[in-house]
Amino acid sequence: MKRACQLILIHKQMLIKHVSSIGLSTEKKYQRMNKIVLHSLLFVAVFSFFSCGESQQESQEKILRLENETAATHDTLKLRELLHCYDQYIADYKEDSLVPIYLFRSAEVYRALGEGANAINTYNLIIERYPQSEYIAECYFLRALVFEEVIYDLAAARMYYRDFIEKYPDHIYAEDALLSLQYLGKSIDEIIESFGNASEEDTIA
Repeated sequence: MKRACQLILIHKQMLIKHVSSIGLSTEKKYQRMNKIVLHSLLFVAVFSFFSCGESQQESQEKILRLENETAATHDTLKLRELLHCYDQYIADYKEDSLVPIYLFRSAEVYRALGEGANAINTYNLIIERYPQSEYIAECYFLRALVFEEVIYDLAAARMYYRDFIEKYPDHIYAEDALLSLQYLGKSIDEIIESFGNASEEDTIA
């Protein structure tokens, strides 16, 4: 866009210089100036249209670069920058097929940053707007997980784990959801103790 504005200014200045150099009455020069404005607006519209693809490609490349940079580290500043890039891309290209993917990745970044409310809101957005997304089942499961591990709302976690199991009983995360329900709210010591009790019962049997 910056490049487009520079080209428009150059283009407009050249046209104005041309009009000023020819012998016309003030009224005719005014009419010519109005045409220059319209011409410049048309020029930027055409230029912007043909530059959108490049801009979109650059956005995708920047997101990919940041994703690679943050994959092995927990650089908070870069994660924030990545979130901003996701948000900008989603705002600029609302109908693009990458939008639900970037939304899901945004939710995961929020979860990693401990921002439970933002993660939940994003999972809910995907569930509501993109029910056919490849990530829809994970959204149901991770929503429950965030309530349990980030927000610490065990009642909500229990409700959403059950919701996930009901909707996706054969999903790869279904067993994890069942275990989460079984040990929800229990301390590590209580969980270990329950393992010991189970072993004793098996021995007696």
